[in-house]
Amino acid sequence: MYVRNGVVRMFDLSVGIVAGFILTACSKQSGPPAPPAAVAEVALDHPAATPELPSAAPVAGPSDLGALTDFDGISIGTQWKPLHAKGPYAKPCSSEALEDEPRIRAWMYTGLPCEDTTFVNGTSVVVFVDARDKVVAFGWMAGTYGATRNASPVTVGAQLATVTKVWGEPVAKFPLGKLKVARFKNGVRVLTGSVDQIVGAAVGSFSDSPTSKRWYALDVAYGAYTDPVPNPANSYDFCKRVSNHVFDVSGDGRRATESDIAHCRADQTPEQNQCVLDAKTDQELGACFVH
Repeated sequence: MYVRNGVVRMFDLSVGIVAGFILTACSKQSGPPAPPAAVAEVALDHPAATPELPSAAPVAGPSDLGALTDFDGISIGTQWKPLHAKGPYAKPCSSEALEDEPRIRAWMYTGLPCEDTTFVNGTSVVVFVDARDKVVAFGWMAGTYGATRNASPVTVGAQLATVTKVWGEPVAKFPLGKLKVARFKNGVRVLTGSVDQIVGAAVGSFSDSPTSKRWYALDVAYGAYTDPVPNPANSYDFCKRVSNHVFDVSGDGRRATESDIAHCRADQTPEQNQCVLDAKTDQELGACFVH
């Protein structure tokens, strides 16, 4: 993702964790994913009017929503300019008009380096602002910056079940590339990782369509520029053994990197990892991930 001559280009985020982990113990890229052959260009200028994105209307929720719907001074309908002019929001990774909504701009802040900047404590934040400079939606993911800025039961690293016990079952669920989305009756979308560990939350006007560029921006921020949130059931030492065993079986000769271990902790179930440790051939490794 980069900006050149006033034009924004956004690359497709490619996802292939399982295959990459089994065969090459995939490592996290330090920059954006490789661009496709054709890259769409979107002008940054905003037209005067602002369209509304279809979305399920939120209903009154439990009293613990306050800190979720007002994150670090950001809430729906607030003016964005005073907020992004100071503190950690002064220097974004990018500020892009959305391809499917050119009147909406996504301000992206990332937990890993992007355009020579990083956000606070490994957390990534994306704020969607309309042509009137009003916040219409936002989401935060991973790290520890949200620990004192969100409300129970949305806790990074916990299982989605901890939320359903309080809010009931979600009314809509769908996968993105790296994230999964669960929308609850109170209007909050809880973001989870591959094994239903909570990654963060999204508030405001979002559709239930996984092809929306609002979701795409959040997915890119997490998948390409954020350390993945681990499943607490996968310890560091356990996943180091798992990752090294992949290389031993394949005869690669390499040793596990920090990125290999992080992806093992975030994207594999404990049962899959035990299966990997028991495998003696590439075929047996592959069988651990056949659904």
